[in-house]
Formats: sequence, structure tokens, C-alpha cells
Amino acid sequence: MKRTVCIILAAALCAAMLAGCGGYGGVLRANWGLRLPENREVYASDSGESFFGDGVRYHVFACDTEKLKPWRGAEEPPDRIMQATALLDELEVPAEHRPDWERCAVWYAAGENDQRDELLLFWNREAGLLCVLEQFM
Repeated sequence: MKRTVCIILAAALCAAMLAGCGGYGGVLRANWGLRLPENREVYASDSGESFFGDGVRYHVFACDTEKLKPWRGAEEPPDRIMQATALLDELEVPAEHRPDWERCAVWYAAGENDQRDELLLFWNREAGLLCVLEQFM
């Protein structure tokens, strides 16, 4: 009986701690140091669970992009839109949830620990949308 109560309390404590992590915003903060302003997730897709955490994740947020600070030190290599299109095709993301390439500012960052890990941000200020595409190897 005591053991069951302890397990239930431990599970409740873990759930409370995870709820406070900010959902996917907490993941972005931990992985990339990116802090999102108050937002609402509009769309999400990923390549599925992986034992090692590798794969592709894509999220679209409606947020006050006026409060979004530009990514420091980011660059926009010319082939990033082609790379993003291939990844979005792989995830089978519908056209209505893809970035409007002509209206988006694009930022790119590689992982500090593994340069193969990549983050692409597509920021459409006019529409108030931020599209986040992560690839982990």
C-alpha cells in the first residue's frame, strides 16, 4: 500500500515538473537557447519516436513576432529552403502548414555538440507565424 502511494506521488510530481517545462517551448530553450514569446501551436509533425532522439521535428506557432528577437549569429545559406522542402516532404506536411518562402526571414543554426544537428526558423512577421524545423542526427 505504501509503495503504491509513493509511486503515485512520484508520478504526479514528475507530471507537474514536466508541465512546467513549457511544452515544446521548453525543448527549444534547452536544445537551442531559443525563447519563444507567448504563442499558440498551430501545427506539429515529426518523424516518429527514436531511441537516440534523432529525427525531424516541425512546429508552427502563431505568436507575437514583434516580441521575437532575431536569432543571433545565424546565417542563411542559400540551399536551406531546398533542404527544408525535402524534410517537409518527408514529413508529408500539407501546403497550408508550410512556410510562405517569399514572406519569411530564414535563420539557420547548427548544434554546438554535433554540427549535424540543425535548426531552421522561418519567420513570417506579416502573418504572425514562426515555423521551426529541427533535424537531429
